[in-house]
Amino acid sequence: MFGLLKRYREFVLVALLFAAPLVVYFAHAKRKTELNSFDRFVLSSTAFIERGVAWGVTGGWTFVENYLALRNARERAAVAMKESIALRLRLNEIQDARLENERLRKLLAFF
Repeated sequence: MFGLLKRYREFVLVALLFAAPLVVYFAHAKRKTELNSFDRFVLSSTAFIERGVAWGVTGGWTFVENYLALRNARERAAVAMKESIALRLRLNEIQDARLENERLRKLLAFF
Protein backbone atom coordinates (compact mmCIF):
# COMPACT_ATOMS: atom_id res chain seq x y z
CA MET A 1 0.00 0.00 0.00
CA PHE A 2 2.73 2.51 0.97
CA GLY A 3 4.80 1.44 -2.02
CA LEU A 4 1.86 2.23 -4.29
CA LEU A 5 1.36 5.60 -2.59
CA LYS A 6 5.05 6.47 -2.97
CA ARG A 7 4.93 5.46 -6.61
CA TYR A 8 1.94 7.68 -7.46
CA ARG A 9 2.37 10.50 -4.96
CA GLU A 10 3.12 13.16 -7.62
CA PHE A 11 0.04 12.11 -9.58
CA VAL A 12 -2.14 12.22 -6.46
CA LEU A 13 -0.72 15.59 -5.44
CA VAL A 14 -1.35 17.08 -8.89
CA ALA A 15 -4.86 15.64 -8.94
CA LEU A 16 -5.59 17.19 -5.54
CA LEU A 17 -4.16 20.53 -6.62
CA PHE A 18 -6.42 20.50 -9.67
CA ALA A 19 -9.45 19.32 -7.74
CA ALA A 20 -9.24 21.82 -4.88
CA PRO A 21 -10.00 24.96 -6.96
CA LEU A 22 -12.83 23.16 -8.71
CA VAL A 23 -14.43 22.19 -5.40
CA VAL A 24 -14.14 25.78 -4.17
CA TYR A 25 -15.51 27.11 -7.46
CA PHE A 26 -18.53 24.83 -7.38
CA ALA A 27 -19.15 25.67 -3.73
CA HIS A 28 -19.12 29.41 -4.59
CA ALA A 29 -21.36 28.87 -7.62
CA LYS A 30 -24.30 27.79 -5.48
CA ARG A 31 -26.76 30.16 -3.89
CA LYS A 32 -26.58 30.61 -0.14
CA THR A 33 -29.80 28.65 0.30
CA GLU A 34 -28.45 25.70 -1.71
CA LEU A 35 -25.29 25.18 0.34
CA ASN A 36 -24.93 21.86 2.11
CA SER A 37 -22.63 21.19 5.05
CA PHE A 38 -19.70 20.13 2.82
CA ASP A 39 -19.99 23.34 0.80
CA ARG A 40 -20.07 25.43 3.99
CA PHE A 41 -17.00 23.57 5.26
CA VAL A 42 -15.12 24.19 2.00
CA LEU A 43 -16.01 27.87 1.95
CA SER A 44 -15.14 28.46 5.58
CA SER A 45 -11.86 26.56 5.36
CA THR A 46 -10.71 28.39 2.22
CA ALA A 47 -11.92 31.87 3.21
CA PHE A 48 -8.63 32.87 4.88
CA ILE A 49 -6.68 31.74 1.82
CA GLU A 50 -8.93 33.77 -0.45
CA ARG A 51 -8.57 36.84 1.77
CA GLY A 52 -4.79 36.42 1.80
CA VAL A 53 -4.58 36.08 -1.96
CA ALA A 54 -6.92 39.04 -2.46
CA TRP A 55 -4.85 41.14 -0.05
CA GLY A 56 -1.63 40.15 -1.83
CA VAL A 57 -3.01 40.91 -5.27
CA THR A 58 -4.51 44.23 -4.18
CA GLY A 59 -1.34 45.24 -2.35
CA GLY A 60 0.83 44.15 -5.26
CA TRP A 61 -1.28 46.04 -7.76
CA THR A 62 -1.24 49.16 -5.58
CA PHE A 63 2.55 48.90 -5.34
CA VAL A 64 2.86 48.61 -9.12
CA GLU A 65 0.52 51.56 -9.70
CA ASN A 66 2.46 53.71 -7.22
CA TYR A 67 5.75 52.69 -8.78
CA LEU A 68 4.54 53.52 -12.27
CA ALA A 69 3.19 56.86 -11.07
CA LEU A 70 6.53 57.79 -9.47
CA ARG A 71 8.82 56.21 -12.04
CA ASN A 72 9.86 59.47 -13.75
CA ALA A 73 8.88 61.85 -10.95
CA ARG A 74 12.44 63.02 -10.28
CA GLU A 75 13.06 63.90 -13.92
CA ARG A 76 9.67 65.63 -14.22
CA ALA A 77 10.38 67.58 -11.01
CA ALA A 78 13.74 68.75 -12.38
CA VAL A 79 12.12 69.89 -15.64
CA ALA A 80 9.35 71.66 -13.72
CA MET A 81 11.94 73.40 -11.52
CA LYS A 82 13.85 74.65 -14.58
CA GLU A 83 10.61 75.91 -16.12
CA SER A 84 9.67 77.61 -12.85
CA ILE A 85 13.02 79.38 -12.68
CA ALA A 86 12.73 80.47 -16.31
CA LEU A 87 9.19 81.77 -15.72
CA ARG A 88 10.28 83.68 -12.61
CA LEU A 89 13.10 85.31 -14.57
CA ARG A 90 10.65 86.21 -17.35
CA LEU A 91 8.20 87.64 -14.79
CA ASN A 92 10.98 89.78 -13.28
CA GLU A 93 11.87 91.05 -16.77
CA ILE A 94 8.23 91.91 -17.45
CA GLN A 95 7.89 93.69 -14.10
CA ASP A 96 11.08 95.66 -14.78
CA ALA A 97 9.76 96.61 -18.21
CA ARG A 98 6.43 97.73 -16.69
CA LEU A 99 8.20 99.87 -14.10
CA GLU A 100 10.39 101.39 -16.81
CA ASN A 101 7.28 102.13 -18.90
CA GLU A 102 5.64 103.85 -15.95
CA ARG A 103 8.75 105.97 -15.37
CA LEU A 104 8.93 106.92 -19.06
CA ARG A 105 5.21 107.84 -19.12
CA LYS A 106 5.74 110.12 -16.10
CA LEU A 107 8.68 111.74 -17.88
CA LEU A 108 6.59 112.25 -21.03
CA ALA A 109 3.79 113.72 -18.97
CA PHE A 110 6.31 116.06 -17.35
CA PHE A 111 7.22 117.69 -20.69
